[in-house]
Formats: sequence, C-alpha cells, structure tokens
Amino acid sequence: MSGVVVTRGIGTVLAAVMVMGLAVSCSAPPDKNSIAVEHPVTSASGSVPATPNPDSAGLCPYLTADSVETFNGERVDSVLLDANSQPPACFFTDTAGNVAVSVWVHHAESSSIAVELVNRAAPLSNTAPAADPSGWVGGRFGGDEGAGYAVSKGAVAVLVTTTQPQSVKAQRIAVAVINELGL
Repeated sequence: MSGVVVTRGIGTVLAAVMVMGLAVSCSAPPDKNSIAVEHPVTSASGSVPATPNPDSAGLCPYLTADSVETFNGERVDSVLLDANSQPPACFFTDTAGNVAVSVWVHHAESSSIAVELVNRAAPLSNTAPAADPSGWVGGRFGGDEGAGYAVSKGAVAVLVTTTQPQSVKAQRIAVAVINELGL
C-alpha cells in the first residue's frame, strides 16, 4: 500500500478515522494522534478510494440524527455530508462542532477492495473481530481515543467511527445502516 499515509485522531476530522488502519506497519497499532490520507491507492484489484470528508450540511439519507443520538449517547448538533460518495458519507457533529460520529458505506469495484478498506479502518492484526450482522466480517476497536466498527460483505464496506470509547456504539450504528439500506 505504498503512497498512503494514514494516521488518526479525534481532534482532526474524525471521519477520516474510518480509514486509519495502516500506519507504518500492519503489526503495530494505529497511531491515534492525527489523520490524513494523501490519495487513493491502486491495488491489483482496482482503486481504493480516499477517505471522504465533510463538505456540506444536509440530511443523511440512511441515518437520522435522532438515531445517532440514541445509539451513541451524545447530542447531535448538525449533520455534514460528503456527496462525492454514493450513498453520501455522513458526519454527525457534537455541540462543539466536532465530528462525533462518521459513517461511510462504500460500494467497491470488488470484494478485495471492500476488505482492504475494512483492514485499513480496523486491521484484523490488531483489532477485535467483528461479525454483526450475520455474513459481515471485519474488525472493531475502542478506547480513550474513540471507537470504530468496520465490516464488509461482498463488495460493500461499512465503516463507522465514534468519539465514544465503546465499540458497541459504532456497531449499533453500523447494523442500523446495513438494515436501513437493505445490504
């Protein structure tokens, strides 16, 4: 995966945390201090897209702010979208204007790209396994820097992050999105 620099942190746009997995080595835990993805990566199976970024206000077409508040346990002040992703990536901000929850549903060119996205977000080498709902596979992590839940099924990847420390909150959001979109 040369050409990608991935680091992460809650203080930066949390949305990019979805694609945070690879730092310098897959065997080392991801760096939790900052985040940036320089550009998409091309693999043998196609192009792995760059991380979406919030660029406009709007309504998330597959997840309400009220649902996010219920699942995440934190008030949502606004919703931002990256309409370059289809469906749009959704970012839910807290009352201070920081991204508290990010959701990215990506329909990849192949299942290997979907798996690669999940592995960048939650590398199986240093996260707990995730397998909910049935048939979906990926990883989960949680702690003081926030939590994430990333799973794929076929050529679809669902990546969720939260500033809350419990990965079960990200999991509940991911499952709700998968169910809402009928994936």
